[in-house]
Amino acid sequence: MHLRSRLALAAIAALAVSACSDEVTTPTPAARAPDEAALSAAAQADPAMQMRAGLRGRPDDAFLAEVREGGDIVTVGFRPEGSERGVSARGASLVPRAAALQHRAYVERLAQEVIFRFDAIPAITVRLKDPADALRLRKLPWVDYVAPNTRLLTPDQAEGTLSPSDAGCAPLSSPQTLGWNVTRIRADQVWAQHGVRGSLGELYMLDDAIDVDGSLTEFTPNNNGSSVGVSGVPYNQYTGSHGTLVLSVAVARDNGVGMIGVAPSATYNYANVSTQGATTGWETASAWAINANPAGTKVITMSLSTKITSSSPPSSFTALLDAIRNAYYQRGQIIVASTGNQEASNLYAYPARWSEVVGVGGSNFSDGWVHNNYAPGNVEVAAPSVSVPVVCKNGDMVGTNSGTSFATPAVAAAFMLLHEKHPYESNAQLRARLRNTAVPMGNTQKSGSGRIDVLAAINYVHPPVVDLVGPGYITQAGYYTWDAMASGGNGSYTYQWYWTNDNVNWTPMGNGSSLSMYINYNDYFTLRVDVTSNGVTGTDSHPVLVEWINNCDPYYYC
Repeated sequence: MHLRSRLALAAIAALAVSACSDEVTTPTPAARAPDEAALSAAAQADPAMQMRAGLRGRPDDAFLAEVREGGDIVTVGFRPEGSERGVSARGASLVPRAAALQHRAYVERLAQEVIFRFDAIPAITVRLKDPADALRLRKLPWVDYVAPNTRLLTPDQAEGTLSPSDAGCAPLSSPQTLGWNVTRIRADQVWAQHGVRGSLGELYMLDDAIDVDGSLTEFTPNNNGSSVGVSGVPYNQYTGSHGTLVLSVAVARDNGVGMIGVAPSATYNYANVSTQGATTGWETASAWAINANPAGTKVITMSLSTKITSSSPPSSFTALLDAIRNAYYQRGQIIVASTGNQEASNLYAYPARWSEVVGVGGSNFSDGWVHNNYAPGNVEVAAPSVSVPVVCKNGDMVGTNSGTSFATPAVAAAFMLLHEKHPYESNAQLRARLRNTAVPMGNTQKSGSGRIDVLAAINYVHPPVVDLVGPGYITQAGYYTWDAMASGGNGSYTYQWYWTNDNVNWTPMGNGSSLSMYINYNDYFTLRVDVTSNGVTGTDSHPVLVEWINNCDPYYYC
């Protein structure tokens, strides 16, 4: 006898092709008391659990001091009693609507002022009559978290950005400027070759307000562009200019004067989440705005970022993460955010770091890294951020400005172009287009996949999605069949099967959509199938354990 003989193989090809589909499921809350060990493990894996644990674990005196410092304003999240959280990891509310309304009414009775009622997630922001009620609230079994208001985190808009008067503003003139940033990412070639300019769906900017004092020549026709109403919210009182600069990079119109944005036909909306003159932090205002975003929104752009040295997300961002997850998974919206301008390796950028958000870094004229903070995980892709043409001075003048604030809307507008050309692709597929075609910049920590190339992304062909199915455990001699279930590509596939029992040497087998083999010896092997469509290849592998054939010991043959 000898150990683990090689299988005697006979390959028979058969035809069987099937399509795969993704299914979104919402987890059902467990009707049990939370397991503290499980909560601790989940906190390490899920930033939402980590933030919630930070809020619930804060000593009462420190927590109450934060509530008072924040003007007695808190955001209260709800959960089903006995459940670990009120929002799933995919952004779906786990609280029945009737229960959410009941919990909301309870909190409102404690409120001096109701600031914002969420509807996409089970939460409410209020100013409490008595700050001590925050302590009582967080002990209730149906309260997920109580997050004190904070204004300590400064948005990217407050730094590294020139004022409009310093941006070299000049009156709009003819002919208009086609900025180097637009040509570098080849958006202009997308317009010419594919005829898409971002007109499908809406772009939603979270920033300060666009300056409405001037003629706004570069933003008209605005295609329903307007401030999204979050009525009665103090943060909306400040009218600034940073939003004007940012929005212009994305949507400035192709009208013969001034400059052209990356998606010049995009419909836009905006929300003012500035902290200047406000009573709440930008992260809370952003959560409100994302919750309230218009139904047609496809892309949300945020030239906002934290500058913190801890990799743990700030606890006050709990509602923001829940709102982002709801937008991304439940409403199919892509969120893009900047990563700051300090060029620091130890500054962590939220919300850019979250997996549901596309973190944007900066690039210069020679595709070198510039501007952004680059703690591991900050950056997914980069875009031009140096001397970027912008609209300024009341919306009817042009100049230039620098920073990731102006790389971010270019990436957001690129997604608008991709969505118009490929309207049925998922968020993950659209993101893969930008990542897989980006121009490498030499350091993935600083620049992610690299500087975006929108034309290459538009033309990119996704590899087929392959699922190799068949038996994985065999105990009787006989014929067995494995199938390659392929989807994607252009619908026409070629197949190549391989076999190995050492994961080093792969023996070619068949070239049909199915593979049949006669198995009569004990062994352990792996099958692989490569499926090619339109010149690109997807693959899947499948381990198979064969033992006790003819009642033989698993490590020997008879």
